[in-house]
Amino acid sequence: MPRARHLKRLCIAAALTLAGIQPTAAQLRIAGLLPFEQGASGEATPVVDGGTLQIPLADRSLRISPWPAFLPQEFKPQQVEARRQPAPAGPSDRISMRHAGSRASWLEIAAGARASTAVVGGWTLRHTSRGWWLAQGTRLHFLGQDAAHARAVMVPAGMERWCVHLLDSSVPAERPGAATEGEAQAAWVAVRTSPRQRCGFPAQGAQPSWRKVDGVAGPAA
Repeated sequence: MPRARHLKRLCIAAALTLAGIQPTAAQLRIAGLLPFEQGASGEATPVVDGGTLQIPLADRSLRISPWPAFLPQEFKPQQVEARRQPAPAGPSDRISMRHAGSRASWLEIAAGARASTAVVGGWTLRHTSRGWWLAQGTRLHFLGQDAAHARAVMVPAGMERWCVHLLDSSVPAERPGAATEGEAQAAWVAVRTSPRQRCGFPAQGAQPSWRKVDGVAGPAA
């Protein structure tokens, strides 16, 4: 059985190489939006089940998988907005969450995001040969070469502070003398937080405190 699993992984890696995509450890997916649908919205109470975030809207269930353990695991009722941007190389999906009664989002998550797309507060995604960055004018923050070497970045957006994480990425393999129609793509998450709260991945086995983040269930600060 171990040999069979090893052969299966090799076949998957080979298929991705033939497709011109460099494989990543765990690619994030947003499911529940139709191929040519622009978006969906409504109130929901998200639930984490088996490493997947389930968002039960009135007419469908959106799913984000895998849902990282360092992100909130319990939620209050949310106003959810999901948007899809079609593209020849595949759609870009984005989900925003805001607490019921609030006008400002506290969580933004995207999959299939391309370079130059907006993240939060005037910060945009940028990709170079070194990896992925957040850019605002001449200001740059390095997110990481890929998800395996990602770092959490705190950026200001007006009076707010956001923690931004690179969750996965794929980059078309360069083929000398051959053109490629693929685009570098990334998944990222941004969580609005307090300036006093540390922005980063928690230590293994530690549970992060989200008391100062709007929209998350838990004890009051």
